[in-house]
Amino acid sequence: MPSVLIDTPVARESCGDAAVYVPLGDVPAITRGLQAALFDEAARTRLLQAAPAALARYSWPRAARDTLGVLVNATSTGYPSRPRWPLKPAG
Repeated sequence: MPSVLIDTPVARESCGDAAVYVPLGDVPAITRGLQAALFDEAARTRLLQAAPAALARYSWPRAARDTLGVLVNATSTGYPSRPRWPLKPAG
């Protein structure tokens, strides 16, 4: 299902051409966006074709690895570069 999102820089950065963007609080534009996402076959096709490229930038393993990296760098004691699971509190 194509997405209809509030038009913000982060939404555009995250979803690119894979979403319909509407101004915040603009009910007629939201209505048009939903109609396009649901019933306009050309718009749906364009959005769905753009979705794989947008989704390919994201993955749970990468998000977990990146989050762990930030946490490791934020600690003064740190963990080994390849932490053993389950992680145990330092000290």
